[in-house]
Amino acid sequence: MECGGFYSNSIYRTNYIGCYKDYNETFDYHIDLPDDEVTPSSCTKHCKTDGYRFAGLWSGRYCYCGDHFNRFDKVPDEECNWGCPDNSELSCGGALRQSVYNTFN
Repeated sequence: MECGGFYSNSIYRTNYIGCYKDYNETFDYHIDLPDDEVTPSSCTKHCKTDGYRFAGLWSGRYCYCGDHFNRFDKVPDEECNWGCPDNSELSCGGALRQSVYNTFN
């Protein structure tokens, strides 16, 4: 991931909805991404391309897509505290927690 440059800034827009419990259930569709692509922007992009409304990053490693996530309970954002494999500064869910993103603006 590029972060700015000489006399320039990188601006990232996310469609973060929140952190949700998942009770060992997952979204409708799992996308197997290489570690360097397990990020909120990459997961959201893949889910959007496949026509899904939502993307979820789970347990610091897994990307899921779906059209409904309301079967999960919202929890404090601090519970989605596992970093992504290639960038620990990004949130990729937590223990039985999904960082959920809207794929459409």
